[in-house]
Amino acid sequence: MTSEENRRRKEDAHVKYLKGSICDKDKGKPFVFVSYKSEDWNVALHKIVYSLVKDYGLNVYFDGCFDTHNSMWLEQFKENMESGCCKGVLAFLDDEYATSYTTVLELMYSQTYNSSDENTGIEGGLPVVLIMLKGLTEVSGEGAGEDTGLGGRFYPDGTKNINAGAEKKLFDETFDELVERKILFNAKYRYKKERLSKVKCSKITEELIAYLKVHGHAYQQGDSLHDIVQVIKEACGEDVFGQKEGVGQTNSPMVGKERDSANGDSSVVGQESSPKGQGGKKKRRKAFGTSCYTLYDVL
Repeated sequence: MTSEENRRRKEDAHVKYLKGSICDKDKGKPFVFVSYKSEDWNVALHKIVYSLVKDYGLNVYFDGCFDTHNSMWLEQFKENMESGCCKGVLAFLDDEYATSYTTVLELMYSQTYNSSDENTGIEGGLPVVLIMLKGLTEVSGEGAGEDTGLGGRFYPDGTKNINAGAEKKLFDETFDELVERKILFNAKYRYKKERLSKVKCSKITEELIAYLKVHGHAYQQGDSLHDIVQVIKEACGEDVFGQKEGVGQTNSPMVGKERDSANGDSSVVGQESSPKGQGGKKKRRKAFGTSCYTLYDVL
């Protein structure tokens, strides 16, 4: 992101509104973690998240420090995702997201035991709702081997990355856990803890999406966000919506997946097998516990 684009983001009225509405672990309210690439802020924050928060009362957390390099982001994202208040992830996916080690680390970490079983009681990983900004393309040509910067001591602008070692350590530990649990399989042959290229990062993302069993649903810019709201409610629970003009309340009887989920029927997720938990025991996934349900094409 250029300094001019970062300035525009800081001064944007919608983004300022969102920063004043951030719901983090210290507030003790259930929220959804927003994961997006900085370059996509105009669609992710200005348009979609702003409407979800202002019009529907969604509680969200995202990194509101818009310094070019936020040295605190690593601990902040972990602490909030592990807090027990985080009920799911809203991820804005495109090629830029899929080839960035920071955003892919957030997505991977959402499926770890630290983010789910141990702290939230949700088995197998946090719910993830994907909003597809652009369809993923094959990373090829000269850009395929380009370094993502993971573990690099300096950013492209020459600024020293004081978290380089900690970022690399957390990325590798998270990767190892997901490989051990067979969430990632083919990626283990591509990434062997050496330099992480963009093509390898993209392949990790593709495997995560396959594991999360994404289902397609068309959404055009300008359409109502009602469908997205319903998917978030199903995946993360209605409590992530604040009491704003009745949002989060419903007098309608539960039907279909909602009823099955309430009855403890995890088969509605469409998973044929359960991952092995700690101690070698197989864990039964909570309904809506680890799946993405909808892709939205907003461009």
